[in-house]
Amino acid sequence: MALTKATLSMIKGATINAADYGASATASAAANTTALQNALNSLSAGGTLVISEDLDINNEISIPYNDITIAGDSRPLITQTVAGLRVFYGESLANITISNIKIDGTDSSVAYNGDAVAGNAEGAIHIKRNGTNPTNIRIFDCEFYNVFTASSCVYVGNLWIERNLIRNFYKFGILASSSYNFHIDHNNIYTCENETSGNSYGIQATGGSATGDIQQRCSISFNAIDYVRIWDGIMCHDVDDIIITGNHRTNIRAGID
Repeated sequence: MALTKATLSMIKGATINAADYGASATASAAANTTALQNALNSLSAGGTLVISEDLDINNEISIPYNDITIAGDSRPLITQTVAGLRVFYGESLANITISNIKIDGTDSSVAYNGDAVAGNAEGAIHIKRNGTNPTNIRIFDCEFYNVFTASSCVYVGNLWIERNLIRNFYKFGILASSSYNFHIDHNNIYTCENETSGNSYGIQATGGSATGDIQQRCSISFNAIDYVRIWDGIMCHDVDDIIITGNHRTNIRAGID
C-alpha cells in the first residue's frame, strides 16, 4: 500500500507564514511574488497565510482555493511596484478573509490590466464570479493607498467590508455592485484623485433588479467619505433592501445617489 506523507499545508485549517516560503522585506519583488503565490498554492485544503514583513511585489497574486485567510501580523505593507497590476484576485471563491494588511498600488491613475479607465471595475483586491457567485468574502482592517480602486467584489453573496482606510484612489473606493447581503460599514475613504473626467465614487453598490440580480439585507453605515469631487459619495440605485445610516460625507459632488 502506498502512503502519502501529509505536509502541514495539506491539513485543513493549517496556518503558514509567508517567510517560510521565502518572502522577506529584503528580498526582491519578483522573489516575494513567487513566495506569496507558492504559499497560497500550498493551502489546497484551506487555511491561513500570515504575512509578517513589508513586501514589494511585481505581479498579481491569485487566491487559488476556498477557505483561505490572508492575515497581516502588525499590518505589514505590500507594495505593488508595477502600476496597473492588482495585488490579490480570485474567481468564484468561498470563505475568503483578507485582514490587517496595507496595500500601496504605486500609481492610482493607471487602470488595472490595461483596461480603459471609464469602464474599469477592478480593484487592488478583486473578487468576481466565473460561472458561480463568490460567497462569504470579508475584507477587514486593511489600508489602501495610491490604488485605482481599493476593493472590487461584485456578484458576491455575503460580503463584509469593514474598518478599512482608503486614501488616494481614482475610480472607486469600494465597489460591491450586484452583491447581496453586503455590509460596507465603518470605513474611512479619503481623496479621490480623479477631478476631471468620467465618474468616481467613494462607495458604489448598485443593484441589478432589472436583470434579476436582487440585492437584499444590505447596509452602508458609519463610513467617513471625503473629497470625491466628480460624482457620488455613495451610489446604490436599484437595491431592494438596504440600510444607509450614520455616514459622514464632506467635499463631495453628490452625497447619495
